[in-house]
Amino acid sequence: MLYCCPFGGRPFVIFLCLGALLASVGCGEKRAEVSGKVTVDGKPLNSKLITILFAPDKDNPIKKIPSAAVDANGNYTIMTGGKGGVPLGWYKVIVVILPGDPPPNFDPSCTDVNKTPLSVEVVANPEPGHYDLKLARGKGAKPETPSDRGSPLRKQEREQKPGEE
Repeated sequence: MLYCCPFGGRPFVIFLCLGALLASVGCGEKRAEVSGKVTVDGKPLNSKLITILFAPDKDNPIKKIPSAAVDANGNYTIMTGGKGGVPLGWYKVIVVILPGDPPPNFDPSCTDVNKTPLSVEVVANPEPGHYDLKLARGKGAKPETPSDRGSPLRKQEREQKPGEE
């Protein structure tokens, strides 16, 4: 026996498809690309062992912490959970120094999630430079030339003669 829908079948199927489509659109979080430059007193922060973290702030409900490595020119592009972009909202910015790197030449409060003065709102259409991080030189920190910076591993790499492994 063949069952026939009183509405002809098609409108019901179309209604179900539209409902599923609308439900799936609401599931994705809105993200924005976040790229910027980190500077200390106007000069690029250049260390391969520096990572920038965006910790959720002001009731931001995200589960994965956005992060990025800083390149030799102080540039970074944040990723969240291996995907490009950052969910919209407020974040505390933490500068993470990995073990073996020298003490920071910038305000060390930037390395503590509870003390960092840096915060940023990730928005859909930021103005140029919105995500640039301008760090102040820390008290007692003296300027270092690039050859003076580095972890013990970097020092070892500099001292190693070409061709040695």
